[in-house]
Amino acid sequence: MTKTYIGNCTNSFDSRGGSLIPCFSDVSDFAYKDERAIELTKEDFECFVSTDMQFGGHSLKYLFYNGNTFVIYDEDEDIHYFFA
Repeated sequence: MTKTYIGNCTNSFDSRGGSLIPCFSDVSDFAYKDERAIELTKEDFECFVSTDMQFGGHSLKYLFYNGNTFVIYDEDEDIHYFFA
């Protein structure tokens, strides 16, 4: 099953740090999973994720978090984009 965009690190947590998406319980859980992420090649990432998002030449990392979550990390903007 192809994963689709579900949110990013700026709009997926409430003011108390609770998660608004099912991938994380809170921001601490996000940080824990981010520290243990597996880096993927762009080609491997695209085998699982369908996206037409454009990043304008930004430096990107393609990540897999334990479970069912794939992430594009935009290093220039310091934003994580979640796919599940």
